[in-house]
Amino acid sequence: MTEIEKQREELADEFEIDLREILKVLLKWKWLIIALTILATATSGVMSFFVLPPVYQARTQLLVRQASQTQTLNKDISNLEDVVNTVSQIPQMTMKNYVSQVKNQGLLTKVIDELELDKSLYNVSSLGRMISVSAISDTNLIQITVTNSDPHLAAKIANTLSGEYVKFITDTIQEQMNQSVDFMQELIDDEEVKLEVVSKKLRNFQSQPRSVEFLDSEVKSVTANLASYRSKYYALQVELERYHTGVARINSQLEEVPETLTYQEVAPVPTAGGDTIVEVQNPNPEYSALVAKLQERQVILIEKQAELSSVERTIGSLQKELVGLQADLAEKRAKENNLTRELERHEQTYALLLEKMTQTQLAKSIDIGQNTLQIMSPAVTPVNPIKPNKQMNIAIAVVLGIMLSVFLAFLLEFFDTSVKSAADLQKRTGLPVLGSVPAHENDLG
Repeated sequence: MTEIEKQREELADEFEIDLREILKVLLKWKWLIIALTILATATSGVMSFFVLPPVYQARTQLLVRQASQTQTLNKDISNLEDVVNTVSQIPQMTMKNYVSQVKNQGLLTKVIDELELDKSLYNVSSLGRMISVSAISDTNLIQITVTNSDPHLAAKIANTLSGEYVKFITDTIQEQMNQSVDFMQELIDDEEVKLEVVSKKLRNFQSQPRSVEFLDSEVKSVTANLASYRSKYYALQVELERYHTGVARINSQLEEVPETLTYQEVAPVPTAGGDTIVEVQNPNPEYSALVAKLQERQVILIEKQAELSSVERTIGSLQKELVGLQADLAEKRAKENNLTRELERHEQTYALLLEKMTQTQLAKSIDIGQNTLQIMSPAVTPVNPIKPNKQMNIAIAVVLGIMLSVFLAFLLEFFDTSVKSAADLQKRTGLPVLGSVPAHENDLG
């Protein structure tokens, strides 16, 4: 046999000896173990059945429905509309907000007064400890759980609290909607005043002399006159050019046509008693005609030049007048446009406020709480208590009784130093027992 096999055999022997000793201890103290286990079980049974009061739970569930708001955006007055939408819409609350409001002091006080609970036993703090509120995950449901030793009272508290909570939400929303209506009415009144002021400014501006319409018609009239005079100016320039050309042509003809005509004729000579041939010069009728024509054209040319100068001065005057009219028109048109845009902006704002006011009054007229919160399942009177769990208490008592009694048995065995057998003596001294002396009673008689 190898050394390893010897060690394994020794360990097996020791394990067998230890197990045997454990069983001996358990058998030795079995009545103690049984007695303590029975005592623990009996105590648990008495406490569960006769001492501990039963505790019941009543549950009710609320369905949360978020109100939807339709918002129309207008880029020109988006900032104002954001404000109006904020104050006019039904208040939006998260599930966490709803849950946190169920156990507020006002509601708990109303429940105590409504059910006429004994105020020496029930106050806001004690009632709050009986109530637990939770949001059921992945749903819009809120569960209210009431724990009480009276099953009927637990159901009444749950149902009363859920009803009061719906009223509380309705009153809270109605109060905010009333504030919103008052706020928007102030805005509407203020906007009416502003609208009337701007409208009056625009009417007064349009009724002033030299209004935009008058200046616009004047600009059109002056523009038409200016166009007419410019056409006349261009026509006169063409006509003057034509007359200049005609004058130049006549001058050219005059250079070619002699001013006088020379011809010979027989004239009598009185002193000589005979005739002689003399040269006579007479005005050239063709030249005279050209001169007359030239003078006529020059007179016309002077008249046309004077007319052209007059037209040119008129054009300059009209241009100056047109510039002034256009400047006045631009200035007044800008003012009128500003007033018109301001009036339109106030009209849009006023229309928006009226629309939101109507929506808010409509929302205010309905029972918002009932449309936001709905009691899905009212609480019913529970039949079976949730505490104490008698079977579990007894089972736990049995297990604890066994564990404590076994621990006590081993503890007593550990502190027991008496020698009751040769094995105990050998175990305590570590020496082999050579023999034993039988007990003998001393008989003196």
